[in-house]
Amino acid sequence: MAIELVTGHSGEDHVSSADAGRFNAGVCGTGKYVLATGSQFAYTIVSANQINIASGDAVNQGRHIIIPQNTYESAAIQNGTNGKTRIDVIALRYSKVSSGGSTIETAELVVIKGAEVNVGSVPSVPAVVSGNIFAGAAQDDMPLYQVLITGTSITSVTKVFDVIRSLSTMADMIYPVGSIYMNVSDVNPGSLFGGTWERIQGRFLLGASSGHAAGSTGGAETVTLTGDQLPAHTHGIPAHTHSVPDHVHTVPAHTHTATTSSAGAHRHKQIREKVAASGTARYAVQGTNSSVTANTESAGAHTHTVTVASKPAFNTTSSGGCTTGSTSGTSGSTGSGSAVGIMPPFLAVYIWKRTA
Repeated sequence: MAIELVTGHSGEDHVSSADAGRFNAGVCGTGKYVLATGSQFAYTIVSANQINIASGDAVNQGRHIIIPQNTYESAAIQNGTNGKTRIDVIALRYSKVSSGGSTIETAELVVIKGAEVNVGSVPSVPAVVSGNIFAGAAQDDMPLYQVLITGTSITSVTKVFDVIRSLSTMADMIYPVGSIYMNVSDVNPGSLFGGTWERIQGRFLLGASSGHAAGSTGGAETVTLTGDQLPAHTHGIPAHTHSVPDHVHTVPAHTHTATTSSAGAHRHKQIREKVAASGTARYAVQGTNSSVTANTESAGAHTHTVTVASKPAFNTTSSGGCTTGSTSGTSGSTGSGSAVGIMPPFLAVYIWKRTA
């Protein structure tokens, strides 16, 4: 029969240490642990040759080893040597022997002595026996403390075991105060793990840094850009022409001066003819025969010819019919100033933070 009901009544003794060991290993793990019970094997240095180990519970590969509550076990430390130093290991030792056709399993507190070296050198930790109890090993050591001995004194005692929490406090280890819990179901984690929780709404989680302290908040779902936030850029203006409407130019009253450069009456005549070509002579003669100046009357009828460049350059410093003066303007406007969404793709979940 391959199947056994270990925790059921069968009419005979049938629950073995191996059965209990496998169950304990399944609950606590297959390693070596000290449970959060009793005094958790707290130590007391009694003298240079004795350290007492108080009550506690250990599970070594499923085997449950205890020092009963309100008791202790003494670990004997051999004398040290002046000028020398060493490390001893205090351990719980599991042993299995065959006797009278049956198997006897025992546990005891042992001290494994290390090798001495000169003070100033670093002593080595002595080797312990490491056996696989599940595979039937006859011995296995579970170290509790390393004891440093310098000269004839105990210098320090260092704990080397792990304490595992009970199932009732496991949630406190997984979700201590300040932890974040997330779920797509609307369930207060206090009903699952205990403690006090507050819900966080409408926020993403950001890894804390020197610029963002843990617990700080900030950010926004949207942003409205300002002119200073736009990249530097230009606006192109397409080729175009400017139309000038019909218009007149008013010329104020003025005179023209004509001067001959040599003597002779014929020069006077030429001036008279040129000025009076369109009608009554309008001129005055001044000067001698060697130099004659003729001025028109200020209101003399006459015309002027003005030439305007067909494609003036819009540059007041160049020639070719440029306009004078300057003005400014703006290009056409666009945009509404609406806020811009900056949220990445997301999955909404319920987020809780433990506060107590």
